[in-house]
Amino acid sequence: MGFPTPLRKWLMDPRAQRILSLLERSDGLIASYVDRKALASLLTRHRSGLEDATDRIWRLFNLELWSDIFLAGRREEAFAQELAGSRSR
Repeated sequence: MGFPTPLRKWLMDPRAQRILSLLERSDGLIASYVDRKALASLLTRHRSGLEDATDRIWRLFNLELWSDIFLAGRREEAFAQELAGSRSR
């Protein structure tokens, strides 16, 4: 079975907003392939507790992160700086 990670709890935490906001970027891979209104609705339903979209959100986040690093050529440090910068916003 392995270590059961508490993804749902993590994604419901207010601090996860930094991560979830990366899915809503207009310049990301996700924005090119996913209906942004449908994604915003999914995130809203998840945040409000109406729907548990943990698996879908986690997969989309990992796809976005992967594309930033391997397709767009952004390095991990740039990604970390972006996350750190969004804390102060």
